[in-house]
Amino acid sequence: MKDLKSKTIIRALIGAIIGIGISITIGLLTGSFKDVMIHPGEFVAQIVGSAFLGFVNMGAMSIYEIEEWGLVKTTITHFVISLSTFLLVNAFLNWFSRKILVIAIIIFVVLYFFIWLIQFLAWKNEIKKMNSDLEKMIRKEEEGNIHE
Repeated sequence: MKDLKSKTIIRALIGAIIGIGISITIGLLTGSFKDVMIHPGEFVAQIVGSAFLGFVNMGAMSIYEIEEWGLVKTTITHFVISLSTFLLVNAFLNWFSRKILVIAIIIFVVLYFFIWLIQFLAWKNEIKKMNSDLEKMIRKEEEGNIHE
């Protein structure tokens, strides 16, 4: 359990760094940071909000390591945590108006699904490869026992 706590903290810190990077990138691409010197508090709030969003989402990925839960429970739990955190940060930072928020939620859900699907297929492929390697090892061992 201690190892899971360490992994969670590391993931969360990496997530915070990624969140800050995304925030700065979006700010630079959209030009929303042009008034940084006029409103430094807003800049700091955006950075902190983005860091918090990344921190929680990446830290919550450790939920997937709770084997007793199963894939459906962990996916739903992580999704609810991620979406709730996104909505909370949006409420404090007013990233999206109510009209646009619905579109943002739809985009969030679609992106979440595609990221989850890519991860799922990658792990499925990895498991398939591991099973194949295991079968080869078993066959080799059986062949070695036959020749003895």
